[in-house]
Amino acid sequence: MAWKQVKVKVGSAVHIAQQNDNELHLSSEISVGDDVNIDGKKVAIESQSLILRGEINKIILAVASPKKEKLENGNKQAQG
Repeated sequence: MAWKQVKVKVGSAVHIAQQNDNELHLSSEISVGDDVNIDGKKVAIESQSLILRGEINKIILAVASPKKEKLENGNKQAQG
């Protein structure tokens, strides 16, 4: 997936950030909590770290695991 520009709402302010899959780059001047609102969707934060001499906050977003589908016989689908 390629990097894309997204709008991140923190409190009442809207900021521009860059997102690639579950990685979000946001200015380190912006303080975020346990979750962020990206393009109108609330997303939990898994971890944060500062990069580029502390100028950018690299945020790893929590990604939900895919649901296991049930087969016709009622057993769950094997993952592999």
